[in-house]
Amino acid sequence: MNEASDHDRTDPGTPPTARPGSGVDVATVLELAASVDEPAVLATVLEARGSVPQVRGAMLLVTGESAVGTVGGGAAEAKTLVACRAVLAGGRSTEVEIDLAGHPGEVRDGVCGGRMRIAIDRLDAPARAVFAEAATRIASGVDVDLKATRGGAGGEVDWRIAAAGEAPADAIRITGRPVVVVVGAGHCGLALERLGRFVGRRMIVVDDRLDDPDFRTQVDPVVEAATSIPEAWSRLPDAVRPDVALVTRNFAQDVAALEALRHRRTGRLGMMGSRRRVATVLEALETAGWSPGEIAGIKSPIGLDIGGVTPEEIAVSIMAELIGPNPGN
Repeated sequence: MNEASDHDRTDPGTPPTARPGSGVDVATVLELAASVDEPAVLATVLEARGSVPQVRGAMLLVTGESAVGTVGGGAAEAKTLVACRAVLAGGRSTEVEIDLAGHPGEVRDGVCGGRMRIAIDRLDAPARAVFAEAATRIASGVDVDLKATRGGAGGEVDWRIAAAGEAPADAIRITGRPVVVVVGAGHCGLALERLGRFVGRRMIVVDDRLDDPDFRTQVDPVVEAATSIPEAWSRLPDAVRPDVALVTRNFAQDVAALEALRHRRTGRLGMMGSRRRVATVLEALETAGWSPGEIAGIKSPIGLDIGGVTPEEIAVSIMAELIGPNPGN
């Protein structure tokens, strides 16, 4: 599992510890749940109705010293944490009802307007093994259906991953971590890679210079790097269609990258550049026989128009667009 980008590790035998800005998504929470060597409790949102701060499948991992992830924050999370601490102290796995209706004059857990039901489960060895496998799949970009059977005599919970095509109605669908391929390891590309990890994306940076030891030393070792687009695609499960952002060093690199991407399955595809550079690239593609439909599928320039100038501002504009809804879906 290539998750070095999401965690600090002091040595290979040390369990990962989530850090601020590391993309603490469900994949991270599950990996931590699988690796912590102390008693732990997992809170999982089973139902989310109406206006609520989190979705079904959101998770919060609680140990004696820490809490990683979230089920929504505020009073609802505070109530959940109290229940988690009680289970840690020796209580049985249980469920918590969160009322966010916010009726005037009545005590409620918040005023969002909806309701949530959250399972509080003590972790055992079989659950940790399931979570390790689930975390690997989710982190690679693959969706996972997690099934929990509750109600054992001792309060045990039987976790398993639903088989392909099974997807039982009461399973929790956890969407695979979004994958973004960044073509170009310059200032803008590396700023985009850092921001992408911050918001929980799997980021792969492609640049032919990354096989140069001198150039590679300038790149953070946690970056998942590839020297070519075929190499990057060889790491992706067949079901994953990554978004692609071209932030290369010149238009010739753009043309070469787009030719390599032409017949690959992608999500959103866009390129950075001035109007003249973009026009030059698109003209080269047309000359190479690209159809108008293929060319129209390239967003250029990529990113929201927020007036960004610095690499970090440009990264914000690109990632904001990738986080938003895909008009092509």
